[in-house]
Amino acid sequence: MTEELIVIGDNYDVKELVNLSDKCDFAVDLIFGNVDVSAKSLLRVLGIDRTHPWLISYEGYNDPLKKFVNEHAFVNYMN
Repeated sequence: MTEELIVIGDNYDVKELVNLSDKCDFAVDLIFGNVDVSAKSLLRVLGIDRTHPWLISYEGYNDPLKKFVNEHAFVNYMN
C-alpha cells in the first residue's frame, strides 16, 4: 500500500487527480482525520477542504498517478 501526503490546489488539480484515479483498476482514496473519500468521484473530491494536505492511499502502481503524487507531495510545499 502506498500512502503519501499531497496538496490538491485548484480545480484543475482535482480534475487531473480524478481522471488519473479513474484509469486505475484499484481503489484510490483521500483521507483526512476520519474522512475517507474516493479519488475517483469528481463531486466528492471537489467537496473536500483543500486548505490542508490529504493522505492519498492506493494499492497498485500507475506511472501517471505516481507522477501526480510526486508533483503534489506535501514536502514540496514546505519551503
